[in-house]
Amino acid sequence: MSGLAGAHVLRRPRQEGGSTWQVRWREQGRQMAKSFPSRHAADQFVREVGVVKSARSVMAASLLQPGRLSELLPNYVEIVRAKSKPGSMHAEQVRTMLTLSFRRMNVTWTNEVDSSAFDRLVRTHGDHRSTLKKAISLTKTFLRWARRSRLLIDEWAFDYQAPRHIPDERISWNEDQLRRLFTEVDKPNAADALPRGEGNGRGSPQIIARMRASKDHHVRAALRPILFFLIRWAPRPIEASRLSVADWDPSTRTISFPGKITKNGRPRSFVVDRSAAAVLTTAAGERSGREPLFLTYKGNAWKSHHLTDVINDLIDRAKLPGTAYSARHTACTRLVRLARGDLALVQSISGHRTLSELQRYLHATQDGRDAIANAFDAGGDTSGASAPSYLRVAQ
Repeated sequence: MSGLAGAHVLRRPRQEGGSTWQVRWREQGRQMAKSFPSRHAADQFVREVGVVKSARSVMAASLLQPGRLSELLPNYVEIVRAKSKPGSMHAEQVRTMLTLSFRRMNVTWTNEVDSSAFDRLVRTHGDHRSTLKKAISLTKTFLRWARRSRLLIDEWAFDYQAPRHIPDERISWNEDQLRRLFTEVDKPNAADALPRGEGNGRGSPQIIARMRASKDHHVRAALRPILFFLIRWAPRPIEASRLSVADWDPSTRTISFPGKITKNGRPRSFVVDRSAAAVLTTAAGERSGREPLFLTYKGNAWKSHHLTDVINDLIDRAKLPGTAYSARHTACTRLVRLARGDLALVQSISGHRTLSELQRYLHATQDGRDAIANAFDAGGDTSGASAPSYLRVAQ
């Protein structure tokens, strides 16, 4: 609702089943409310009876009505597409995320997107808080556009605060923890140490155990190159899973992220080190074109949710803190140290939209503290500058 209008229609579930519809509005500084057995009756009360007494005019109040989300979303996506750069997939990402969010909220009309709907979105979304935060932000932006179009919405939805990163996610691993993680990845096939058995029908327990151990070994072997790339160069897991062979240029050692696979719709590219180049070249193999760059042990493209699940399972086995997204936190922290604090340079690699977003991925680690101590022991900083005079006096 725009202007001074202040009526809101909310759905309230009943314990015995079904729902009631409550109209809330402010009158002379006091909050008023009235319940109705159906949404139609509540909407009629808003439009015809005219509880929006603070609206600019009776005609303006009568024009306020809920809009059907399925009919409004295509128009909104076209506006987003017109404002995006040519070739950007940001509009399609907005369509996909909003459609999925409305389905998880179980809403059909604009005035049904209230705080309880956002609560349902949080409960059904999962543990990945950064993507959930973007979903809530996009939904609130859509609601602001709906309000400017004089559609009836719930004003309280704009006060909903998206959850931030979970504490387990915001962790940067040190060198010892990374060594433990890759030791778990490189463990030999446990099937070689298991007893053999003869199957009958579905197979004996020995055969099933060997099959599971072999599958686990092949999954870890297929995971190693993409996990190495995540920790070394900080792509998002969903971006790494969508990379194709054509995005990798071994002659210049350049990896490109097209806008259609990035989170914010902005393309980026950068040159990788020789170790990462060898890993990417081996992962590409003899394939070419738009085929996936990283493959599972079955030869299929990684799905982002499958990739995060496998990494989380590996982290649990290595008894490390954090989640799969901690690989991005670790990589950003290491890149800033290697770039000597040049945040703009690291931002061009990590793909963060702003420097403030990048700073949330930077952590003080013991390895960094040790590097500072070693630099002072060497008589200066790591950039090669001479030691300050007061340090020479202290020596």
